Amino acid sequence: MQGYLSAKERVGMASQGIMSTTRLWLRRGTSLKTPTLIVGFPGLGRIGRIALKHLARSLKCDLVGIVTSPYFSSQAIVTKGGSARLMRGELYGKRLDSGEDLLLFSGDEHYSDIQGEYETSYKLLTFFKRIGGKMVVTMGGHTVLSENPSRVLCFATNRSLLTKALEAGAVQAPRGTPIVGISGVLVALAKLKGVPAVCFLGETLGLAPDFKAAKNVLAVVAKMLSIEVDLAPLDIGASDLSKLLKDMEKRYDALVQKDPVNRLVEEARGPGPDYVS
Repeated sequence: MQGYLSAKERVGMASQGIMSTTRLWLRRGTSLKTPTLIVGFPGLGRIGRIALKHLARSLKCDLVGIVTSPYFSSQAIVTKGGSARLMRGELYGKRLDSGEDLLLFSGDEHYSDIQGEYETSYKLLTFFKRIGGKMVVTMGGHTVLSENPSRVLCFATNRSLLTKALEAGAVQAPRGTPIVGISGVLVALAKLKGVPAVCFLGETLGLAPDFKAAKNVLAVVAKMLSIEVDLAPLDIGASDLSKLLKDMEKRYDALVQKDPVNRLVEEARGPGPDYVS
């Protein structure tokens, strides 16, 4: 967390129980002007995470903050430089030509339990209101059994915002649609706190990272917010993933045919997905 707090403050972290609760750390000097908050976490098809990270790269956003929480899993990630860091959420910022700011939020993983999602959503919204935040947009996935899922479902905290989402190409989510995870919790809490918010869900089979669904969601978000985003790299990602999965299937089939024990295991396992997001 260098750059976010002083060495003296870092030394005092343990004694203060700093990791016993969710905390938001902003880089010193960060200035945000009526920002729109866009959130995308890994979940079904990793749609939210794929869309959010691509948006951050496409707009050349800067890392302006991090979120630490005891509700991430108990592991560390080795960095490019060979050191270690905790699992975390990341905040990216970008000032648009219009003068308004975008604040993007994603994380290495979903929170390990529902308390973490509620705590982070509440603290993030409290901070967002304090700095004069304009609107919250969340992105995620919705499981369907269709062979070619392509729709983007949406719901919002008010009719005006829902209308804008529909005009951008989304379809209103059916009544009773369950939205699991921070994408839904954040919007529902935003309504209670008086913050305009909308959620976009890409239809997906949810069996593997879904670049196509992420592209569909991001296209709708970009249109509603009048943001120019190059979506072509997501097509490349989808093509590369398809080739990788086909190669893995060929290797697996060859292994099964080569070893009688593997054939027995395959027959006992029966049909079904090999990967669930």
